[in-house]
Order: sequence, then structure tokens, then C-alpha cells
Amino acid sequence: MSGLSHVELELVRENVHVEVIHELLVKGCWIEDHDHRCIVSQAQIEFSGGFHDSYFKISLKPNELLIESDSPWELEVLAEELKEIAVKKAMILK
Repeated sequence: MSGLSHVELELVRENVHVEVIHELLVKGCWIEDHDHRCIVSQAQIEFSGGFHDSYFKISLKPNELLIESDSPWELEVLAEELKEIAVKKAMILK
């Protein structure tokens, strides 16, 4: 793994909870409901595994989301998947 890239997203809705993000990821087929490879906490979702053995972490902060991934392509697609609740502010690729 070469370093993590990340993207900052600004929330477009108030009161977004990590459960809403989790539901969008399940709906978009990123993860399965009750997936043992996915760790969900109060303000974060972390996933490692899957078809491409990838890693991503989504952190919920006041008024923004931070997505980190070892795949710049995956980062773009995740940001697109979450456009219902957040819009892109900045992206840093490594």
C-alpha cells in the first residue's frame, strides 16, 4: 500500500449520523450489512477487504466528512456515492 489519499466533503444536510452513511454504503454495494470487515463507531466507518482487498475510512466531523483510502479511484467513487449528503471540498492524492 502506497499511502492514503483523502478527500474532504462538506455536508449538505444537518444531523447526518454514521448510520446514514452506513446505509448509503450498503445500498451502493460497498459493504454488506453486518459485514465483519467493517468497523462502525460513533463517528467513523472503517473497512478493509473486499474484492480488491482495499481499505477506506470515513470520518464524520462537524459539517464535513473525511474519506481516506489506499485507492484514488475508490476515493472518487466513494465521494460520488455519498453526494446525497455531502459535496467535495478538497482532494489530496498520494
